[in-house]
Amino acid sequence: MSRTPSPTSAQFPRFITWLGLLILGAGVTYGPMSSASASSTIATSSTAWSSAILTTGVVGGGTSRDYLSGIEGWGGDAVSSLGALGLEWTSVHDPARRQTFEGSVSSESLVPGGASSWETLGYLSSDPLNVVYTTNTVELEGDQARWSVRLQSLDPGVMTDKRIFLETELPASYQSVYSSPGAGTLLIQDSSHQHPTLIAHAVSTAGTLQWGGQGIFTQPLSDGELHPTVYVHSTGEMDYTVTLTVGIVDYDPCSGPDAATFAENQAGVFGVAWPSLTSCLSSPSWSVMADGNPSEPSTLVFLDAMTPLGSGATRALEITGLPTGVTWQRLPDSSLSLVLEFTAHEDVTPGQYPLTLSTATHTTLGGVTVVSKQSQTTGTLEVLSPPPPVIDVVADPTPAASPSSGTSVPSPEPEVVATPEVAQPPQTPLPPAPVPAEPEVVSEAPLIDEPSVPAVPLLREPPVAFPSERIPEPQAASALLGISAAAVATAGGLFAAIRRRRNREEHSGEAR
Repeated sequence: MSRTPSPTSAQFPRFITWLGLLILGAGVTYGPMSSASASSTIATSSTAWSSAILTTGVVGGGTSRDYLSGIEGWGGDAVSSLGALGLEWTSVHDPARRQTFEGSVSSESLVPGGASSWETLGYLSSDPLNVVYTTNTVELEGDQARWSVRLQSLDPGVMTDKRIFLETELPASYQSVYSSPGAGTLLIQDSSHQHPTLIAHAVSTAGTLQWGGQGIFTQPLSDGELHPTVYVHSTGEMDYTVTLTVGIVDYDPCSGPDAATFAENQAGVFGVAWPSLTSCLSSPSWSVMADGNPSEPSTLVFLDAMTPLGSGATRALEITGLPTGVTWQRLPDSSLSLVLEFTAHEDVTPGQYPLTLSTATHTTLGGVTVVSKQSQTTGTLEVLSPPPPVIDVVADPTPAASPSSGTSVPSPEPEVVATPEVAQPPQTPLPPAPVPAEPEVVSEAPLIDEPSVPAVPLLREPPVAFPSERIPEPQAASALLGISAAAVATAGGLFAAIRRRRNREEHSGEAR
């Protein structure tokens, strides 16, 4: 037995149901917009979005800029536009007919320097009988942007032959190079290193997801293409969600490979502020003498990938880690090098000191100074001991002995002039005087004093004696002196003998 419908139940034709949904959709799509819905400038803690159209969910810019300090990064704009949502299908006359999304902002929370988000309600439709109601939620935080698109339809066959797409437009100067490190992930690099690296990651709860070029989902994505687009197709689901997360990696011209490696590991990350990647600044090793004098010019070198500064731009330098008593000052720059000199006071302890060096570009245009392109590196400063002082010694006229000889050199002695010896003339013995006769007395022979040889006077040597050649004594004078002495001795002996004989004769006469 079949169940009959209740007489109070109302059955509506199919076209009436769709008509009501279309009217409801029209009201949602063209409802009143808030004052911020048309276009806004949104800044997170680390990224400045120069434009944001809330009704379409499309943002532009994506420049690295610290919200609190205003210091900008290295690259220019990351995108011209990002997040263009739409529906693509094949018609009789067009293989890739498109409709872009625009709805009504149902809620918004825009926080300068923080996390901003808004929600837009609308629909996508290829015809009045194939409508997909769309809720587009956009979130901006840190260095990332995220789109969460919920798609709902009343007929399970609405999306079978259609594609949902989210398109990105890169700046005209972006020299794009594409790679896919993982499923649903697209790495976008600029070979000119003038724009940031992008890491895009897309997922869908239904259908087939793929990256392609502009115009149609079958268009392959090739290097140089400026419109990378993610497509979701081949699904009969009536309710599913597509999520796209795009991260921006800022870097200096020397860090392209580092930025790519870093970005590959950040696919799908949201709400994080990434520091700029830098490697153009060298790590110096400097030295200075602790003598109070300026050192030789020291250089801080940027690698060749750096471009020279433009008009109105200068590079500032900060150094931390210097010991007390060490100062420094800038000298005129040389090409891609910063030149400076150090001075260390005599009291600074010698040794090696680790340093942290930071540079930034200051550009002044129209009286406004913009700080950008910060770099940081580490280095060392070695403080050297001064050499020992040189003592000036007054030359001594007296030559000093060599310390290595081990022998002392005698001081020159004053010259001694010897006086010649004067020979004594020979003495002639005097004749004996007559004496009275006396009785002969036998006694011992008297001692005869021999004449003494006159002594040669000795000259006292001066305190400092100088060697001099000794003057030889005359040979003739010495011989004459010896003969004279012998003659005197002989004469004395004869005189004594004669005297004794005479005395004996006298005594013998008296006895007779």
